[in-house]
Amino acid sequence: EIGPLGDYDESAYPSGVNIRADYSPCSTADFIDSVRVTFDDPSVSFCELDTPYSVFRDSPEGDYRAVVIPVGVHTVSATPYLSADCSSDAGATFSQTFEVTVIAGPCV
Repeated sequence: EIGPLGDYDESAYPSGVNIRADYSPCSTADFIDSVRVTFDDPSVSFCELDTPYSVFRDSPEGDYRAVVIPVGVHTVSATPYLSADCSSDAGATFSQTFEVTVIAGPCV
């Protein structure tokens, strides 16, 4: 787990990473039933039904699939829904842009 989403060095995670969207309702009226997750490259867009909400899925629950994200600027988005199938009552979309870089090691 890297922690809060930010720019990261690809070489530090050679087997890849996953991105988790944490959600903490302020009240019982704020509960959501599903989240539409999108990512630009590799292209991902699906309706996540179960927590933890993760971009590249987790199976079994909490065992995150690692994906190598290519070097460059990327955007991940999550839209909460009150419906169980991401079809109605959408909340505000949260998007985060970050950059993947490669930090060269010392020359030998």
